[in-house]
Formats: sequence, structure tokens, C-alpha cells
Amino acid sequence: MRAVAALVQFGSVTQAAAHLRVSQPAVSRTIHQLEEELSLDLFKIVSGRLVPTLHANALLPGINRVLGQIDGLARHAEDLRDGKRGILRIASAPSSVTAVVEAGYKEFTQAAPYASLDIVTARTTGVVDLVAKGDVELGFCQLHGMENNIVNHISFSGSVVCVLREDHPLATKMEISVSDLAHEPLITFSEAELTGRRIMMAFTRAGIRPNCALQIGQTLPAINLVATGTGIALVDSFFAESFSGTKRLRMPENYQHLKVLPFHPIIHLNVQMLTSASRPLSYLAEVFIDSVLAKYGQNR
Repeated sequence: MRAVAALVQFGSVTQAAAHLRVSQPAVSRTIHQLEEELSLDLFKIVSGRLVPTLHANALLPGINRVLGQIDGLARHAEDLRDGKRGILRIASAPSSVTAVVEAGYKEFTQAAPYASLDIVTARTTGVVDLVAKGDVELGFCQLHGMENNIVNHISFSGSVVCVLREDHPLATKMEISVSDLAHEPLITFSEAELTGRRIMMAFTRAGIRPNCALQIGQTLPAINLVATGTGIALVDSFFAESFSGTKRLRMPENYQHLKVLPFHPIIHLNVQMLTSASRPLSYLAEVFIDSVLAKYGQNR
């Protein structure tokens, strides 16, 4: 097909062969074999030049389309070899999803602009299992203790914070305590999640039964609910700015009436980045790991 396209373009076996970087006999032989296979005459000699027949001109659009697809496939394969394309599968505990995206997404997309992330959420045991079995390359969760076939690359820290509307009476306080929330409708993580259990434990130790209006799996839905006046949220701090200055959320303008305050007692959140000890890392996984490490000023 490339020989046909080159002959149509140049009208000369010599020039077509030079363009294809093959010998002239190879071009002539290829055209002859193709004509025999198709039982069609593709070229005729007119004034010393090869001129495409009506049959060749009829076939040419399809030939060019197929050659374009082949070239595109070759480029795609090259990108896959270079790690520029593909899908990186990541598992994360629900409360860690925001931290995962914030930690590495921007740098990852710059280094591999044609790649994409596939993030699945699971409980901590599910994240560990997915990583250990090789179903995902990276896992993010609060892991306590060592696990077989798991490598822990980094731990980055946050805490539980309180998100409330600025017009709420508690918004004037410097921090929010368990007792402050005794009668407030609370939006927080399910006790099926480690963070949710630790929050409930803080209330239990204070002898207070929380008014859990809603239990959620991720931080952003909780923030949406706070914005509508549904209640006060206890969520992870990974979405928030540091607690200096205005303590405002890094959110669109319609969220700027929300306020983030420290929660007491302090509940530290230490998220680990996990990989399988038995599975070699892909280029995309290496890029994402380096992005996270750079975010937190660490080296391998």
C-alpha cells in the first residue's frame, strides 16, 4: 500500500524507492504482486512516467485511510512504550481520594499528558488486597502495621477538621470541640471507615452521643451538604489550605462562605502510598510516585 501511494505521489519508481528507502526492484516487485493479487492494473506508462489507472485512483482514498490508521497505531504503540499513554489504576480509601488527586495529579498530567488515572475507592483492607493482588499499581490508605507483599513508599499527614458556614454561631470560635457539636447535625464519614471510627471514638470518650445527620464516603459531598445548611461536617483536611490566614477552602467562589476550623481532640490522619512488592512498577506509576514525593519534598 505504501508503494502504491508513493508511486501515485512521485510517478517514478526511482523517486518512490528513494522515498520508501528500498530498492527500485523491490517497489516494482511489490506493485506487480499487488496487481496479481487484486487482478487489477494499477499503473500504466504515459510519456515515460507511471500514471495511476482508474482502479488505482479508486483505491487510493482507502489506501491512504488505512495507512493513516497504521501510522496512528504505530505512534500509539510508541507512546505506550515511552509511558506517554495508558491508564494508571489507583485504589484509595474514600477519605484519602482528595489527598491522592491533590498530591500528584497536576505533575502527573504534565509528565504524561496523554495518560489517565482510574481511581477506585475501597476500605483499607480492600485497598491493601487490590495492591497485593496487582489489580492496581498504587494504593492510598491509613495503614497500621506491616502487610505481606506490600511496600510503603511515603506517608503524608493531615487531620480531621470542622467545616461549617460562616453564618453559623460556632464560626467565631478558634477551634471546634466535641462538646461544641453535641447538639449539632453532624455530617461525617461512615464508621465502616477508619477515620469515621476514630471520630466516633472521640465523641464516646467525651461521653457525648453525636447527632449524626448523614454519613458519607467522601469529603466533597459533605462540603456540598454544609453549603446547603444541612449540618456541620467533620472531614479530612487534605482539601483545605493551611490553618493560617483566612482558613478558607480552595473551592469555587460559591463555597467561599464556608469556614474550616481545627477540631479538638486532634485526630491525625497519616495516609500511606502502597505498591506491590512482587509487581514491577510501570512508567506511569513511577511518574505518579515522583509527583507525590515532590509534593511533599521527599526523595526515594
